[in-house]
Amino acid sequence: MSREAVREILERAEREPELRAMMETNGYVVLEGYDLTPEELDAAERWDVPALRTLAGLDPDDTAPPPA
Repeated sequence: MSREAVREILERAEREPELRAMMETNGYVVLEGYDLTPEELDAAERWDVPALRTLAGLDPDDTAPPPA
């Protein structure tokens, strides 16, 4: 379940520039309601995209948006 949540966060950040900007400054606000592990939450709050991509089962070096 949390892997899908991480993918959803990455997909939304790709589609919604406002959300991406918020993730970079106040990510904890965006993360309310997502079922994330402590490791995922930490990476999301730091907006560590390579770590998030790894946690979502994606290539951390790939810059393409996650598959829908």
